[in-house]
Amino acid sequence: LVAVLFVSAETSFEGHVVIRMQIIDKKAFETFFKIFPHDSLDVWSNDGAITMNGIMDIRFTPEQYKKFLTVKDLFSSNEAKFEVLHYNLQNLLDMEAKQIEAAQAEFDKKLAAVQTAEQKSSLYLSDEYFKSYHKLEQLIAFENELIKAYPNMISKEVIGKSFQGRDLYVYRVHAPGSFNPSKPALFVDSLMHAREWITPPVVQWSIRELLTKYGSDQKITDLLNKANLYALTAVNPDGYVHTSSNRMWRKNMRSDSSGLHGVDLNRNFKAGFGGSGSSGDKRSETYRGTAALSEPESKAISNFLNGHKDIKGGIDFHSYSELILRPWGKSSSASPNEQIFSQVGAEMQAGIRSVHGKSYSNIRASQLYVASGIFTDELYESHGFQKVAHTIELRPGRFGGGGFILPPSQIIPTCQENVPVMLTGLKYVSQ
Repeated sequence: LVAVLFVSAETSFEGHVVIRMQIIDKKAFETFFKIFPHDSLDVWSNDGAITMNGIMDIRFTPEQYKKFLTVKDLFSSNEAKFEVLHYNLQNLLDMEAKQIEAAQAEFDKKLAAVQTAEQKSSLYLSDEYFKSYHKLEQLIAFENELIKAYPNMISKEVIGKSFQGRDLYVYRVHAPGSFNPSKPALFVDSLMHAREWITPPVVQWSIRELLTKYGSDQKITDLLNKANLYALTAVNPDGYVHTSSNRMWRKNMRSDSSGLHGVDLNRNFKAGFGGSGSSGDKRSETYRGTAALSEPESKAISNFLNGHKDIKGGIDFHSYSELILRPWGKSSSASPNEQIFSQVGAEMQAGIRSVHGKSYSNIRASQLYVASGIFTDELYESHGFQKVAHTIELRPGRFGGGGFILPPSQIIPTCQENVPVMLTGLKYVSQ
C-alpha cells in the first residue's frame, strides 16, 4: 500500500492565527511594518509581498498574535481593517489531513486490488488519482505510468539535481512517433513553492488530456501536431517532501552552517534580481539567495531553457488567488509586449471561465505587487519569450480564506478549468 500523505506533521501550528488586513493610510502602513517587519511574517497572499491598500492574508505565530492584540487599537478603522480568518491554523490543517487520509485510503484500497500492470495503469490514469494529494514518489509513479501507456508520445529526462540531490524530471510530450525538436515548444512548471500542493496535479491532468485525447479531440490533435510540451512538475521536490513535517514550508531546502533557511526560488532568477519585493534576510519567506541562480533548481531550469531554443513560451503554476499574471513583476511599468501578453492572458481567462465559471483576474504582476527575480520576468527578459510568459495563481480566490489549504474535492475542477491555459500556451507558441 502507498503511505498516506502528510497526516501527522511534526511542526505544529497550534495557536497560529491568519489575519486578513488592508492598511489604507501610509503612516499606518509604515508603523505596522515597523512593529512587525515584513521579513518576520509569513504573508500568504500576493506571493509573499506586502502592499499598501492591498488586501493581505498574514499568518501570525502565537507570540506575534499576542503582540498584535496590544497594538491593533493604534489604528483607526479609516487607517486599517483587520479580519481574523483562522484563530487556530492547526484546526484547518487537521481537517485537511483527515480529508486527504480518507481520499488516499480509498485510492490505496483500489491500488491494492489491482492484479495486472494494465489494471494499475488504468487506475493511475483515471480520475481516482486526482481525488487526493500525493507524496512525491506517487507523483513520479503517475508520470511513469503515462510513459508506459504512451511510450511514443511522452518521455522524461533529468535536467539536474535539487539541493538535497533529488532528480529534476522534465517530461517531453509530443504527437505520436519520434520527437521532432524542430517544432516550437511550450515549457510549463509547478511546485516552485513547496506548500502549493494543487499545482502538480493541474499540470499532470493537462498532460493526461493531451495524451488520451490526441486523435479524438481535434483541437488537441491540431495543437500537438504543431507544437511540443516540456513539463517540470516538481521544481522544488525537497521542499515538497519537507511539507510532510512542516505544511507551511515555501522555499527550497538550502542550508548552511547556520542551519536550514531555504531560498525562495521565485526570487532567485536573474531578471531584476535583488530588487524590490525580495529579501536579503535568510529568515524571510522571500529570501532571494546569495546571487541570481544560486540554487541548483533555478540554475537547472535556466540551463535547460538556454539549451532548448525550440522553447518559445512558458507558464509557471502557483497558488493561490485565481490570477493570470504577466510581466513585469519587477517594475510597475508595462513591458514592451504588454499588448500581446494581455491578449494571451485574456484568452486564458475566457477559457478558464468557460469550464466552471471561475473568473481569474488578468493583470500585470506588478499591478498586484512589485517582486524581483521572479520566473515570469525571467521567461520574458532572459529567454526572450514574446507571447507566453505567464504565471497562473490557482484556486482558491483571493478572498477564499483557505489559502494554500485547498480541499481535495477542489482538485479536479481546478485541473479541468486550467486545461485551456495549457492549450492557449501551445496555440501561441506554434504561431
